Amino acid sequence: MLLLTDARVLTLDPDRPTGWGVEIEGGVVTRVLSGPGECARRAGTRVVRLRGRTLAPAFADAHVHLTSWARSTTAVDLSGARDLDDALGRLRRAAAKAEAGEWVRARNWNRNAWPDPSWPTSRQLDGAVGANPAIVDSHDLHSCWLNSLALKKAQAAGLLASEESAASRGVMRQQRRGRLEPTGILREDGAWAMRRLVPPPARAQLGGALERVIARLYAMGVTAVCDFDGLSGAEELARRNAALNVSASLLAGELASATNAKLSRGHRMGERVTLEFLKLFLDGSLGSRTCWMCQPFEGCEPDCGMRLHDDRELSRLARHGLALGLTLALHAIGDRANRQALDLFAALRPAHGRAGLRIEHAQLLSPADLGRLASLGVTASMQPSHLLDDIGTADRLWGDRSRFAYAFSSLLKSGAPVAFGSDVPVGDPDPRTGLVAAVARQDRNERPPGGWYPAQAVTAAQAFECYTASAQAACSPGEPSGRIRPGFRADLVALEGDPLAAPVRFTVCETWISGQSVFRRD
Repeated sequence: MLLLTDARVLTLDPDRPTGWGVEIEGGVVTRVLSGPGECARRAGTRVVRLRGRTLAPAFADAHVHLTSWARSTTAVDLSGARDLDDALGRLRRAAAKAEAGEWVRARNWNRNAWPDPSWPTSRQLDGAVGANPAIVDSHDLHSCWLNSLALKKAQAAGLLASEESAASRGVMRQQRRGRLEPTGILREDGAWAMRRLVPPPARAQLGGALERVIARLYAMGVTAVCDFDGLSGAEELARRNAALNVSASLLAGELASATNAKLSRGHRMGERVTLEFLKLFLDGSLGSRTCWMCQPFEGCEPDCGMRLHDDRELSRLARHGLALGLTLALHAIGDRANRQALDLFAALRPAHGRAGLRIEHAQLLSPADLGRLASLGVTASMQPSHLLDDIGTADRLWGDRSRFAYAFSSLLKSGAPVAFGSDVPVGDPDPRTGLVAAVARQDRNERPPGGWYPAQAVTAAQAFECYTASAQAACSPGEPSGRIRPGFRADLVALEGDPLAAPVRFTVCETWISGQSVFRRD
């Protein structure tokens, strides 16, 4: 038995919101203690005094890409590059260290943060990386930037075979010498297909990177995640045998093989890796200007972004996933994509009731659709840290439609379940970053004063619950977790500071998963 005592316990249990200590046995909470007089120690009991620190439910991250995060740590990081020249300089230095013919891989290129947000070209990249093939992933992962040698490899693989197939794969083209030629930018399907052509890191290198990023999650107080890197990512995570609770996903292209293998929801791929979701993409992203909109982007007539599935194909895939018992997790950024998701859920409801339904991101909703998530029982899986990078771009491309972007407050008031996450490696995985963004609604320079559409801000207490109880429920539907009460999984954090106070400032001192300490700050 384990006793955590002398703490300020925040249970998130409305029947008993506070306490002095917690008793844990068999990986679950057995009692919440009001004071030292309730301690009943048996032989072998271990007692940890927390010296007045806050003991709370551990954080969960409702949307991650763990193997993508691990791979990205082995690439050149362009985050913070001031402009195109700065990014090219970093790439030039990386290419100088690469062997002849070795791929130069980079990440976090963000043209929307540069003074000139024009799309870069393969020729500009050629001048930096020389004779090495190069792929540079955008910060949102919905675009990639290739040099000429990498474009040739894309051509050989058939990604640029015809104008029609190139358009469907998001290959950007420009007029040159009287004909359309690829610029070096691939978006959506083209970007994902291109990444599959790039040799992955060695398994030992990837394994070490995964262990390091999981250790970082423990240090941030995160004990459970919803991972959307598909079956291959889940298999890699299962090999690690980590304590982290992982709810894994299928992607659309994996449905057939999963059906043949008789996989279904609840299939255990490892001790703590369980199949839960079918992830489907309805559109792209704001940063790559591929989110699907009801009306064109501001000043970009007639561009309404990219629709990735027609209604018939989307329904077929969704019904296939439901037949396997999977929770549907639909990626939707633009208001039109979110409406398509809600229309699908409404059509499925007569046959499947309130089956597990989620919208991933739900960044922009039309006013008419704001109440539909609650009425349909749809969880909004949202990432507040995206606000840090999106405010300026949203104002430029969405205009005053942005008053319904990241509508945390409206969704909570409607009664919709809202679960927070990070979308790492796209967003910052530290829950503190997301908590601050949800409460303050400001960019990295603390602008605008008073917050961006502050009516959609939430309190620190609301944000904390979205990152703990609600996110744990989204990661482990039906399992008792995310609150400190008898019978609930003992996933806990000890914090220095008050997580319910604004501004949000606290430090994670220790993290427990099922009562086992996985991180302790010296």
